[in-house]
Amino acid sequence: MAVAGCLVLWALTQHALPGIGVLKSPGLPSLDYGWAFRHPTAGLILFGLLLIFGTALVAWVAERVEQFKAKVAQGFAAFRDRSYYLRHVVPWQLLDWTLRLVTVFFFLRAFGIPATLHNALLVQVSQSLATILPVSPAGIGTEQALLVYVFRSVTTKSMALSFSVGMRVTLIVVNAVVGFGAILLMTGTLHVRRAAEADRAGSEPARVKPSDGR
Repeated sequence: MAVAGCLVLWALTQHALPGIGVLKSPGLPSLDYGWAFRHPTAGLILFGLLLIFGTALVAWVAERVEQFKAKVAQGFAAFRDRSYYLRHVVPWQLLDWTLRLVTVFFFLRAFGIPATLHNALLVQVSQSLATILPVSPAGIGTEQALLVYVFRSVTTKSMALSFSVGMRVTLIVVNAVVGFGAILLMTGTLHVRRAAEADRAGSEPARVKPSDGR
């Protein structure tokens, strides 16, 4: 969050992000809430589903507050030892951010958009904002809209949109393949829940033999 916040501040100093004047532009399409009033039956059904989902989500979170606190505390455990944090956490974080920018750089080249550090940083800022403001699943839509705006003087809208969607789909597929591959290598099975339950019970996860036919 600290690095992403610094990048967003940098983008603001470059006047690369849309300001309030742009967001309030009369020609900018907005979300039509009047649809629910023009279709009261469908609107009530949608409102009821959202209410049920919200209630279930609140109940689910309330039951796991203590567990959530423990997970957050575990995430910040490295800060207790500054030397450990600097030696074992910071290098990996720097490598992570470097690889992100390198990946974006080569995606820009692949789509014929000027591949510069400035443009790669703008793409990262758009991704960070879409994550910080999760108005849609995985920031889909928000990221594409921001990239169309920040690249308005660099390339066409269709190319910026193609770049954003193509990069997002490719990253999702690659992350899924690498993630499931890592699970398979570490546990010997793709039955994650079964392996986790076996680990909690203190036993070795059962591996499926090829002869079982499963």
